[in-house]
Amino acid sequence: MTLNYNQGGNPQRFLYLSRLLMGIVFILVLCLAGGTIYALLFKRNKAETGIPSAEARQESVVPDAAPPAGKGQESAWEEAFTGIGRIRAATAAPDSAAVILTITFPYHADDKAFAEELRLRIPDFRTIAQEYFLSLPKAELLRMNEQAVKTDMLRRFNAVLRLGRIETLYFSDYMILE
Repeated sequence: MTLNYNQGGNPQRFLYLSRLLMGIVFILVLCLAGGTIYALLFKRNKAETGIPSAEARQESVVPDAAPPAGKGQESAWEEAFTGIGRIRAATAAPDSAAVILTITFPYHADDKAFAEELRLRIPDFRTIAQEYFLSLPKAELLRMNEQAVKTDMLRRFNAVLRLGRIETLYFSDYMILE
């Protein structure tokens, strides 16, 4: 059934259907506008939207992580990035050893762009750590102190980051298995 008025269709039916469709469009526009106004005027509680409150974020503060020097409490680290997980790597041949460690570091959780970059760089961080240990012979790694390893890895991690910098690294489960 076509609704073309010029081809001899019923003008009453055409007028009725066009008004019905316009009414439906008008109701949809009203619903969208009303929902938008409601959302803007009556914001839902952050707990209902899944965004943690300031109190909940403070509970997840890394106890060892101090804010950067020269900055006050308002810029304290909020979260610990644990996405890299446990890394198992080998040292250089011929006398290789296994290295097992977990890398974490503090970051500002309210910097959404940097947090997203960190999540996207997890495979890069894992590769950097594995290649770092693969480049060192076991004897040299045993001579190095943990802080030197952290400094080298921190420099390599920051070299791939574009939107921010990691200030310090923490190792847990740092073991060299001979």
